[in-house]
Amino acid sequence: MISQAKLLKVAESPIEATYETILPVFSSQTLVRYNCILKLLNGGVLFLPHRAEPRPFDSFFVYNHEIVSLLPVLWRFDPLFSTLTGASQKFSGVVIQPSSVEQAVAYDGAEILNSRNGNKVKFLKEKAYLNNRTLNLIPEMPQEGLTAGKSAPFREDLAFWYFNHMGVSAPQTHWLRVIYPGNPGTQTQQLGIEQINEDFLDRIGLSQEAYLFKRNYVSPYWEPHLNEELGNSILFDLESALRPNLPLQRRQIIEQSIDQDIFLAYSIVSMLLTNWDGYHNNHWMYKNLAPGTLWQIFPWDQDKAWGYTDTTPFYTEFPLTYPITGTSPGVTRSPGPILSPLHQDATFYGQFLFGLRRELDQSFTDNFLYPEIEQRRSLLLSDLTLLEGSIGKTRTDRRDQINNSYNTIRNYILARRDYLLGQLQSYDPSQKPPFLRKAAFARRNQVLVLFERPLLPDGALDVQHYWMTPGNLHPSQVTLYLPDQVLLEFENPFLQHTAYILRVEGVRDAETSAPLTPAQARRIEYSQPRVSITEIQYDNRGDDLEWIELHNTLDEVVDISGWMFTDDESYPPRGEGYGVFREGSVLDGGEYVVVNLWNKPDFWRWKMPPSVRILHPLVKEEGALSNGGDNLLLFDAEVGGQLVDGAFFANYPDLCTEGESLEKVDELFPWGDEDTVDLNFRKAAVPLGFSTEPNENGNPLSTRGSPGRRNGTEITTHIDDWIFY
Repeated sequence: MISQAKLLKVAESPIEATYETILPVFSSQTLVRYNCILKLLNGGVLFLPHRAEPRPFDSFFVYNHEIVSLLPVLWRFDPLFSTLTGASQKFSGVVIQPSSVEQAVAYDGAEILNSRNGNKVKFLKEKAYLNNRTLNLIPEMPQEGLTAGKSAPFREDLAFWYFNHMGVSAPQTHWLRVIYPGNPGTQTQQLGIEQINEDFLDRIGLSQEAYLFKRNYVSPYWEPHLNEELGNSILFDLESALRPNLPLQRRQIIEQSIDQDIFLAYSIVSMLLTNWDGYHNNHWMYKNLAPGTLWQIFPWDQDKAWGYTDTTPFYTEFPLTYPITGTSPGVTRSPGPILSPLHQDATFYGQFLFGLRRELDQSFTDNFLYPEIEQRRSLLLSDLTLLEGSIGKTRTDRRDQINNSYNTIRNYILARRDYLLGQLQSYDPSQKPPFLRKAAFARRNQVLVLFERPLLPDGALDVQHYWMTPGNLHPSQVTLYLPDQVLLEFENPFLQHTAYILRVEGVRDAETSAPLTPAQARRIEYSQPRVSITEIQYDNRGDDLEWIELHNTLDEVVDISGWMFTDDESYPPRGEGYGVFREGSVLDGGEYVVVNLWNKPDFWRWKMPPSVRILHPLVKEEGALSNGGDNLLLFDAEVGGQLVDGAFFANYPDLCTEGESLEKVDELFPWGDEDTVDLNFRKAAVPLGFSTEPNENGNPLSTRGSPGRRNGTEITTHIDDWIFY
């Protein structure tokens, strides 16, 4: 229905005017679209929004909050013709109310497209739902054959949750109450699935300067979704490199190319869930474009997980050899071109079997999984009761669908677990060698090595059990940092941007008589930050006047104008403090500067000497560093930049109790990750070298720190004693 209303001017100034009109009454749950037609003084006509816009109209949603739901509510407006643009065009849209206490938000202009199993909702670029421009909407009753039918959404929801729980980045899922306006009796409970795309990568903290491929069952097999101009030859080259039956060569390629921890977790989960289609296809592969980075894997299309195949809905005897051969009595696929060679590697396959046996005692149990199932069942059944009250009829079919689907998954877990325990009788987790879990640089001359089990110190501390290539270097010292971690210290720093292979052999665990660790290796490297966060004052005495120190690690000038810092765990920031360096913020080669972190006007109370240059950034969102440990991020642009130093989820250690600053030990080394960050920070011990204003109790803000100079060095003469001539 098209109607027009004349706008009347009610206020005017030299630069703007305000117009208003009275609109007719609209029914609740109505999406109203409108535009403005301006008649210009020159006789022309101007349409606002412009007709060339992706959504050439504005809209609002009329809603009286009569829908009671425990799920987010999505109103679906399928494509309808609109003549607001002058020409008859079809537009669709959705409206989403995230919760009963929040306002409904109109995402008008979003495309609703058909997909293999349901619909894709493609949001306009500037207005995405949950920061992702695509939402996959699964039908309440999917078609059997293409999927597991009625049980498919429940299988897929729980599978993606389990992958995420096991450390494999997977799409987020959301149950939604979907309403079709104009037909008040049509309300459904549908599963929404996040799309793997640039927005997904942003959420999990991965760069878009990368390869991203979807593995298909048919040509083009490796379908590029990022930097498509680079083609897909890199993955076919990886297939070829892994294919030869030369164990030593294949092991070297695995170490140089594959994030083994992620691929192991992916394969373990896939074996537990009988994710038969996920070994050959139905997954994504990702690799940063930077040299020396490793391939990662993401799961996709889990609608047949938890034991459904094309021939049986309850298949529990999925064999341990399937990842290699692609064959089994219940289902057959060609061997996966990447995952099959991985499982042919003795080290990888051994870790796969031991990891699988471990999860049968930990996460793949009724004690762990049943509560998660029952939480989902309870939510959907409770919401279904509200839905039935809204439409005025009983949905026995839906209630049976929910109960039968979850009961099938519960029964599958017990049967699958019994089968795997029988197959893995010889893989006693207590007899597992202490396999390598991770290795990473902690400083330029230190490497932290993490094992899967606590270690026996006698063997763990033997320097001959560890060596780095190239160079075939043994550490000069080995320290048992934690029961399952050792810290290797070498005499000289290693070079940045150089791939090193750490090899470990012959370490014994501390708890059992498990075999010695077989020869294993990890590929590690680091990059020196152009500008390093070298010192943090997060808890001075009295009211906080926080600062950080930045050090230009290069010999040349670095212009940091427009660079951004934040203590948020997202980029761009989403609520925590952040600031931007003003135009003209330049660091000389090797220079140290202090940053008045939140641009406090009383920062002068530090009374830093003239030799210390202080930067006062433009604070966009005021924040405060946590005294219990916090993260920091330094990016070379406010939006779309590269991380220079800091970390999303690795908090600096809380070591300072008397106003001391926190110093980075190796100033030329980056921040570190959750495991290594504590090893490269220390409490400042050197005198501050100048006197601050007293706090409210008459005490100095701090007496220990080294702002504006190399960490750990002193100002030889107290500034108060200087004599000027």
